[in-house]
Amino acid sequence: EEMLRARALLSDDALQRALLVHAETGERLDAVVTRLGLLSEDRVATEMGAYTGLPVVDGAAFPSQAIEGPDLPPDFLRENRAVPIAADTTFVRVAVSDPFDSFVEQAFGFTFGCHVERVIARASDLDAAIERLYHGAAPVAEDADGEIDSDDLERLKDLVSDAPVIRAVNRL
Repeated sequence: EEMLRARALLSDDALQRALLVHAETGERLDAVVTRLGLLSEDRVATEMGAYTGLPVVDGAAFPSQAIEGPDLPPDFLRENRAVPIAADTTFVRVAVSDPFDSFVEQAFGFTFGCHVERVIARASDLDAAIERLYHGAAPVAEDADGEIDSDDLERLKDLVSDAPVIRAVNRL
């Protein structure tokens, strides 16, 4: 919110609308702003980079295979929208969608045991990289027992989470 206000990226009405949806859904404000179509993902990433001084990378910056190092649970990467894109013995470079979240930097520093350099990436590029690098091919919807897998459950949760956004926007 501070960045949006400081850089005057939205009108007061648009910011109030985004804050209402954010309060209703608990979703991160940058995600709400892009989902409502108030700003593009590119613009949000660029503005975050200008505000924080961190470099912004695009999808081409992601490696063709997962970085060597500790095993990283895909759920952790998805939840935090963070992907290591380079590493050696002294540092790990991590692409993040939320440069204001210090937990991600601490978690990767602890996991890799070295200095963390953060760069900003679009959420959609991070999601695609996590799927490609840490999940492989899309799983079959049901296993042999006929149970729903976790990816299907996440997709259903995403669909349901749109309902509060729609209700909040309709109230405006």
